[in-house]
Amino acid sequence: MSAVAQRYPTYKRVTTMVVLAIFALWVAYVLLAPNGKAQGIPIGSMAPDFELVDTQGKTVKLSDFKGKPVMLNFFATWCPPCRAEMPALQAVYRDYEAKGFVILGVNLGETNLAVNNFAKGLGLTFPIVIDKSDAVSRTYGIIPLPTSYFVDKNGKVVSKVEGEITKAKLESLAKQLTQ
Repeated sequence: MSAVAQRYPTYKRVTTMVVLAIFALWVAYVLLAPNGKAQGIPIGSMAPDFELVDTQGKTVKLSDFKGKPVMLNFFATWCPPCRAEMPALQAVYRDYEAKGFVILGVNLGETNLAVNNFAKGLGLTFPIVIDKSDAVSRTYGIIPLPTSYFVDKNGKVVSKVEGEITKAKLESLAKQLTQ
């Protein structure tokens, strides 16, 4: 019997492979699910308020930003399109923050350490909260990642972008919302 087989019995190897396969299928589903699977919040309706905690332990509510246009960006640190769009989000946030535009990152249930390292590594300065129970992401029908909702100053959903957003599209929406 080989040394590897002695250290890792067959049932452990099989269990590990099954768990990894299930996780890979879940990731593929989240990233590639057809748009019709989750409806989310309809354009023109009021954005449901929520209360989440940021990575420093501060409670943040969507209603805290009443009177300001808000982009809700649902993301995960392990999601390549999420990571790819972050520099554009940071650039637009920097350019439109003075006009009242808010980007609120909503992480899907990861640890504070993972989210802080992600934000620090990318130089993100916009607020980020963590949806530990996935209740907010379920309410907003988040499939696939990333998904962004744009909420006007009155709390009404005016746009939804599924998948990676381009800087041009983001700037256009930020400009529209801050006029």
